[in-house]
Amino acid sequence: MDTSPTDAPLDTAAVFPERRDVLGTTALVAAAVSFAGFLVLIIGHLVDPSGFNNGKHPDAANNLAFFAYVLGLLIALILGAAVWFHGRRSGRTGPRSPAALATYYGLAFLVVTVVAAMLGG
Repeated sequence: MDTSPTDAPLDTAAVFPERRDVLGTTALVAAAVSFAGFLVLIIGHLVDPSGFNNGKHPDAANNLAFFAYVLGLLIALILGAAVWFHGRRSGRTGPRSPAALATYYGLAFLVVTVVAAMLGG
């Protein structure tokens, strides 16, 4: 039984599993914030309180929800795709990782946004 240290590099992802996919989880949180902003926009459009999305100066809630939706969507798409592709290359992430889910969300809602913009005029 050899107990001498080896020269093999230490895989910190195996030693510290909670550090493995922090950026992927961050991308998934950004996707959740974006989805929450999307829901507020949809509910605000359906309920249509005075000034929410009409007029020259829409409510701050509309602006905040739109900002959360767009910023979360971009962060989820860019960060999620970067982490997912890097993880796939190194063999540490799969199609169900947080980064992959954030990327799927980002792509799906980017398509929804483009189609809605084309249909809206």
